[in-house]
Amino acid sequence: MKMLALAIAALLVSPAAAQDEAPRKLDPMAVQVIHDFGKCVAKRNPGLVDKVLALDFHTPGYKVELRRLTTGQSGCINGGKLASTTSLFAGALAEGRLTGEDAQLAEKLGWHEGEPVGAARNELEAMGLCIVRKSPEAVVTLLRTEVNSEQEKLAFKGVTTFLGECTANGTQLRINRPGLRAQIALAAWRVTHMPVSGS
Repeated sequence: MKMLALAIAALLVSPAAAQDEAPRKLDPMAVQVIHDFGKCVAKRNPGLVDKVLALDFHTPGYKVELRRLTTGQSGCINGGKLASTTSLFAGALAEGRLTGEDAQLAEKLGWHEGEPVGAARNELEAMGLCIVRKSPEAVVTLLRTEVNSEQEKLAFKGVTTFLGECTANGTQLRINRPGLRAQIALAAWRVTHMPVSGS
């Protein structure tokens, strides 16, 4: 278990720019491990997780604080092969914080006329926020599925229809399915936990 915890920490401080990295094929079991680990960490440390997710992901401190979240979490590690990036772990944390939200989650995620919209910090975040606002019901359905399940595959159809509409003209976003789920989860967390004040 200690070796797996160290592996998680090492991956989270990889020099790769996880928010913008090219997609790669991931081992489904590895995706499941990091997803379960992140949700468990969020359940055990909700306040701390919220503080870390609220940080600017462009800053070095963000990755440092994510790495700290992996320490002392032996109760969340059940073994398994792990291969992850900062964004996948952060997405799992976001999902963990959204788990158990009330039946009005879709209503909270949807955009209402006159409501201020927070500025996206990069193209991936813009895409995630757009999908969440345009299709909140489909987002809730997706986030309530198990990763790598047939239900997840079906639920993705409800959100991928908005990819073209939610991608800026001339922008080519390269993202795999786990990465897309993570971006959507992070966007949903931001909408529900970091409301934008009107001017």
